[in-house]
Amino acid sequence: MRQLFLPAALLASSMSTADVLPEDSTGPFAGGFGLPGMGEGGLLTAAGRFHSGFSIITASHAIVETEGDESLVIDGETIRALIDVRYGIRPGLELGVELPYVMHQAGNLDSLIDTWHDIFNLPEGSRDDRPQDILDFTYSNAIGDVVAFTERTQGLGDVRLFAGLDLASSDNHKRSLRLSVKFPTGDAEELLGSGGTDVSVGVSGDIIAARDSGDFSLFYRANVTYLGEPDLLADIYNDLVWQFSAGVAYPLHPRFALNAQSTLRTSLYDSDIETLGEPALTLTFGGTIRLTERLSLGLGVTEDIKVNSAPDVTFNLGFRYRP
Repeated sequence: MRQLFLPAALLASSMSTADVLPEDSTGPFAGGFGLPGMGEGGLLTAAGRFHSGFSIITASHAIVETEGDESLVIDGETIRALIDVRYGIRPGLELGVELPYVMHQAGNLDSLIDTWHDIFNLPEGSRDDRPQDILDFTYSNAIGDVVAFTERTQGLGDVRLFAGLDLASSDNHKRSLRLSVKFPTGDAEELLGSGGTDVSVGVSGDIIAARDSGDFSLFYRANVTYLGEPDLLADIYNDLVWQFSAGVAYPLHPRFALNAQSTLRTSLYDSDIETLGEPALTLTFGGTIRLTERLSLGLGVTEDIKVNSAPDVTFNLGFRYRP
């Protein structure tokens, strides 16, 4: 087992700060778009070096909405496994590629999530009214847009190329300009991609702040993404999406820190359905374990604190590497 773990840990290296939890858009109508993840931070890959990252993000959905002539059901699970490879072209400039593998399946975690909500007295949304362990992603409206998806599927998602350029960073405050382009390599009809080419630009920062017993870290991300026309719901999508994130990691021990971070994203569609047509707001909390001086493991849980604006519960796991 140890022989299997060590190569995987060395492969699973991400190059933002070591204290940002993995997080990604995983809804079936959102995950195909090229929205940047939290891992693209202010700290860049050193010149002449390769690094890679690996994360697994599992989202459980339980949303039922009807507004006028629009109807939406999102019930099931989505798993996104992400591998990225980065290279430092020169000091202050990195290029990278992200390869996602996507799976949609029935909600095998429904019982566990019901217990989670009961323990922490969290809102159940539509879970109380839905059967457990099914897959049902459907949408319809008056202008003839129809999506009906009830069969398990998996495959390569949309590949994304990205770059980071240093912006006058200091020792304690790393800043970078972030650019990315996502290509329609996934099958949009199977909800593995969007079918369009998306372009994103933004600014990322990571701050190390000293305190008496150790350093804690802060981060921020601000991005705007132009969405190319998708194959599904092309009549109602919004072509510009803004996304803002911030978080903190507070060390309890030299090898363990508590993490909290939040993301606000503008709506992806022009719709009266809240899940599609309203901004999304999520909160992720968890911890980071330093496995070595440079390698760390992040574990987190994401909740839709604006209910129905994002997947009900998301479990995040990722290895990271600090250069």
